[in-house]
Amino acid sequence: MSSTNRPTQLLDNNGAIIPHQNDDDQYVGYYTSATVRYHGYARPGITKDQANWKLFRETLGSSTFDSGSTIAVEFANATKDYANIIDDSVAVSISSIDDASPAEVTTSAAHGYTTGKVVGITDTDVSDLDDHYFTIIVVNTTKFTIGTDRTGLATPATGNSYARSFANASYS
Repeated sequence: MSSTNRPTQLLDNNGAIIPHQNDDDQYVGYYTSATVRYHGYARPGITKDQANWKLFRETLGSSTFDSGSTIAVEFANATKDYANIIDDSVAVSISSIDDASPAEVTTSAAHGYTTGKVVGITDTDVSDLDDHYFTIIVVNTTKFTIGTDRTGLATPATGNSYARSFANASYS
């Protein structure tokens, strides 16, 4: 592993290395369901379309005894190193998201997604949607459902969706 794929080392005033902490990294977290979360850490200054991200999937319990607790952590491509890429794919403009169960997203042009794809939603200014990931079911070329209940919640007029690949990486 080359040194460019390691976190930036911080030095104190005497030039000694300050031990690296995950808090030193930038962080991106996405949720796909009540039982799965995807996380990414990178050294400062790395953009989402560059290498040097450490990616992992966290599995949460759903039984009475472990509901919401972490029961497994799996790293992308079986490595804890900073070498993976979050694919910052091209945005598909969202024209509306209804307040139904499941919520249906309408795009302003053909989205090109397939059922089962993990899609991130951004730029909506709605906390239950913005910067979250959803496993979708395609309705037609400009509509898909995101598998979440938005009944009675405010409907954002616009936003963007992305089929980013880090959530679809191989985890073990």
